[in-house]
Amino acid sequence: VILPASLHTIGEDAFRHCEELLEMNIPDHLSEIGDYAFLGCHDEFTLSIGQNAYAREYANENDVRTQRA
Repeated sequence: VILPASLHTIGEDAFRHCEELLEMNIPDHLSEIGDYAFLGCHDEFTLSIGQNAYAREYANENDVRTQRA
């Protein structure tokens, strides 16, 4: 999934239990990810993150796998 660069927020539970979702590219301007946004996603789910420090911090705090975009 590639999110638009204009997106600033991913809401609470937005992708909860999306077990088919394997990767998502996070835009650099994203400033908020809601609680449980990726809870229950596939075990191999990965956030592809460029320069977005907020998204990287969220991933680290919520045990979400990351890779450099």
